[in-house]
Amino acid sequence: MDAAVTAGPVWDVVATVDEPAPLVLAFVAHTLSLGPRCLHLYLDRPNPAVQDALAGVAGVKVTLCTDEYWLASARKKRPPLHVGRQKENARQVYESTPADWIVSIDCDEFLSSGADLAADLAALGEGVTFMRIPVRERVLPAGMVQGRIFDGVFRLPVPNFGKNGPQIYGDDVGFYRQGMTGHAIGKSAFRVGRGLQMCIHAPLNAPQNSPEGAVGSRAFLRHFDGITPLHYALKLLRRVREPQFKAPPRHGPARMAQMAVMADIARDPAMVAQMVERVKRLTLQQAAALRALGVLDESGFDPSAALAGLGWAVDLSVAAFDEELRARDAGVLGETGLGV
Repeated sequence: MDAAVTAGPVWDVVATVDEPAPLVLAFVAHTLSLGPRCLHLYLDRPNPAVQDALAGVAGVKVTLCTDEYWLASARKKRPPLHVGRQKENARQVYESTPADWIVSIDCDEFLSSGADLAADLAALGEGVTFMRIPVRERVLPAGMVQGRIFDGVFRLPVPNFGKNGPQIYGDDVGFYRQGMTGHAIGKSAFRVGRGLQMCIHAPLNAPQNSPEGAVGSRAFLRHFDGITPLHYALKLLRRVREPQFKAPPRHGPARMAQMAVMADIARDPAMVAQMVERVKRLTLQQAAALRALGVLDESGFDPSAALAGLGWAVDLSVAAFDEELRARDAGVLGETGLGV
């Protein structure tokens, strides 16, 4: 008689999204191709193209976060910050899913491999309650004209950044945290049934350096921190416009520095373009330095096969993405005078 086969860990993905349809559909198609039990997709505001495309698609549960939805939630009202809405939606999934784990990410973050994630999770001891998934950040190499939204290569966090950072990024080193303009610590998979309190990067009741945590060795995230120059600039300006509370800033010094510069130059298209080039494109020398340190992934990323697998023909051009982005965020563009 054959030995019993032990099933691997069952995992769900949860994401709260508010992005143009090309990005959301690429995220859905890629994520579903990795084999989660369910993708829980919360739409922070209506997106008819996404809602129509996902109607009847197996493996994805779509929730539209209307005022009525928030009134019926545990919070009883819509949290003012996007991160608060993300945490509440993740909490709902965490407390109700039959899966063994949930992975909480954004739709500009693309998991590397379902098999790698499953292998990482299966290797964890029962005492481990969450696992950080390391991150790589998309950046454009010298000379590349971005035509499609997923063009580019990926940089990893820079080791010994206090020494290596200034040598690589010079006067712009203040815009980086461990070599990244976005987050450098990754996101997490949360073990279900352990009473974890959801937060963006790690559980609130089991901090990042907790012995209950582990770091994945195979799976990683590809983070597109700014899909296009317009998207990056808008992202920073939306952060500047967030409600202020009597609490420590939720953004680190590097992100705050980016936000401050973008707020100051938003109405000058040439300066905005220059700022984006400085932090979102590698010079030949920077690429060589990252390559020498082993922290440059030049394999690229393309979700076209996953999209085709669902029968979707999606325009992944920068022009199509920015056109929808301008329509969705016309209010922010008008109020900030962003010149891109």
